Amino acid sequence: MPRPKKAASPFRYFNSSPEVIRLVVMMYVRFPLSLRNVEDLLFERGIDICHEAVRHWWNRFGPLFAADVQRQRASRCCQSKCTQPDLSLIDLLTPGSESQSCANFKSWYLAERHPFAFKCICFDSTF
Repeated sequence: MPRPKKAASPFRYFNSSPEVIRLVVMMYVRFPLSLRNVEDLLFERGIDICHEAVRHWWNRFGPLFAADVQRQRASRCCQSKCTQPDLSLIDLLTPGSESQSCANFKSWYLAERHPFAFKCICFDSTF
């Protein structure tokens, strides 16, 4: 019986730890630093990398980390309804005093869980 495959880590071919890669990418994105400035700051902390490694990691992991940040922001937006493990459609379609970003998250969640169920989802409070 074959073993189930684990999800492959995106960091599997890199010698640096995922924490260092995340730190480098977040420093470059969050603060107005050049590639060489990030290299110098990390060298002062004892991490010796090349500025080209910063550029490569930013190109490779930037979209991955951005998706994580967006997912965390969306889950914080409507924690009361949207973070339960098994949501029913009634909970998601019930109108409330949600913000626009929470409504966007709900529509994304519905589209992911039930792709063929709805063509258009309207979050209007006049039901």
